[in-house]
Amino acid sequence: MPSYGYGKTTDLYGNKASSRWDPRICQKGIALPRRIYGDRRLRYPMVRAGFKQWVARGFPRDEHGKPPEELMRRGWDTYERATWDEAADMVGKTLMNVAQTYSGEAGAQKLRDQGYDPATVEAMGGAGVQALKFRGGMPLLGVTRIMGQYRLAQSMALLDAHVRGVGPDQARQYARRTSLADTAMRFHLP
Repeated sequence: MPSYGYGKTTDLYGNKASSRWDPRICQKGIALPRRIYGDRRLRYPMVRAGFKQWVARGFPRDEHGKPPEELMRRGWDTYERATWDEAADMVGKTLMNVAQTYSGEAGAQKLRDQGYDPATVEAMGGAGVQALKFRGGMPLLGVTRIMGQYRLAQSMALLDAHVRGVGPDQARQYARRTSLADTAMRFHLP
C-alpha cells in the first residue's frame, strides 16, 4: 500500500511533492503498462458460453432454484465475444432474475432447499437482492476499484424496491445487513 504521506516529504533541495501526486496503486504498479498494452489484453466483453446460453434460454432452473449444471461450468467452459450492449443487457437481466427468484417466501424456500442456513435466509428479510454477492475481496475490485463495487452493491436497494414493490424505508441493500445470523455467515462463525 502507498504511504499516503507524500505531501510531507521533501527532496535534497527542500522541494515538497503535493499530496495530489500520491500514487493510489500498489508498489508493483510498474508492471501495469504490460497489462494495459499487452497482446493478451481483452478489448471487448467475453462471456462464458454456458452462461450466455442460460440467459438466452430465459434462466431455466429446477424446482429448487438451481440452474442446469451443464450451463454452469466455471473453469471448464469456453468464452465467446459479446458486444458491450449484449454484456450490459445480460448483467441487467441476471441481476433482475436473481432478485426475483429469491424474493419472498418462495425464494426463501428455494434457498433452504439448496442447503442455505435457515438463519441466514431469515436475515435476508425476503429480499432476493441479498442473495447477490458483493464484497470487498472480490477480484473485480482490481478493475472497478472499491468505489465502483460498493456503489453497485448499494444500488441494489433500488432493484429491491422495484422487485418487491416496497418503499425506500423497507428496501434492502448490501450494507443494511445487521443481524447476528448475517454476521456469522460473513465471518464463517458457527
